[in-house]
Amino acid sequence: MDECTQTVLIVLLILLCTTVSYKVYSTFLEKKRLKTKLHNDERMKKIREKQIEIWEKENKDYREINQYKSGYNETNERCNKNGHEGYSKPKDVPVSRLNPHFSYLASYRPSGSRKRFCKKCCGN
Repeated sequence: MDECTQTVLIVLLILLCTTVSYKVYSTFLEKKRLKTKLHNDERMKKIREKQIEIWEKENKDYREINQYKSGYNETNERCNKNGHEGYSKPKDVPVSRLNPHFSYLASYRPSGSRKRFCKKCCGN
């Protein structure tokens, strides 16, 4: 073998090694990205479930307070007996009114998770 073919073989060997190492490294990075994404999605799912429970409790409390304040049951029954139209039932309270810190979770998409948390539920 002459010197020129040896040089070409060495260059080819180096190119092959760098290509293989790049492929291995890119596969490693892709797995790492996927693992991080799954972890973030799972974490946000737990936070969202916890927040939905809080919203339901706040919504229930809000409705009970409104019913108590407006005297909904008594006046509605009296109006119905007299043939008048009674008060309308309490409407659903918008999520952002109950807890503005988590209003963005209503439109949460797992692929684009953001790091915005409230100290109330997750401690961050």
